[in-house]
Amino acid sequence: MSTLRLQAGPRAIALEIAAEARAEWGFATDIIARTFRAHRELASGARRLIAETVYGLIRMDRRLDAVVDELLRRAGGGDVPLAPLARDELKLLVYEARAGVPVEALAADAKRLMREPIDLARAMLFLCSDDSDFIVGTELFVDGGCAAMMPGGDAAG
Repeated sequence: MSTLRLQAGPRAIALEIAAEARAEWGFATDIIARTFRAHRELASGARRLIAETVYGLIRMDRRLDAVVDELLRRAGGGDVPLAPLARDELKLLVYEARAGVPVEALAADAKRLMREPIDLARAMLFLCSDDSDFIVGTELFVDGGCAAMMPGGDAAG
């Protein structure tokens, strides 16, 4: 396992591939190859790191789920559902920590993902206030920026 971290674009691609492999029960190798053909701009080092990460996430999926459940329970957020995208990102952080990435390097991302219910309440309060009068026909993502990292996602704008 490598101690290097995936950055924004490759990180989102790795999460997307792992989610597709879990959802469709496809062969990870085929999904990775198809994705790499679509993303020819990726350097060989990024491709290697994405592939290693995807295989690790798939191999350790149940163990990572259990760790994330325990983290949420200890943080007091066990009764508040976590968005699937944020949950996958949190699993990736746990995987990176197990791979040897220093916890200090992961702390900011973990804080961003472990949002409090108050974040959603503030967003709802804003949308109900007069300050949001000119917001029409759009979605407000309250996901810690996860959707913005996904290639081609609605919030990637």
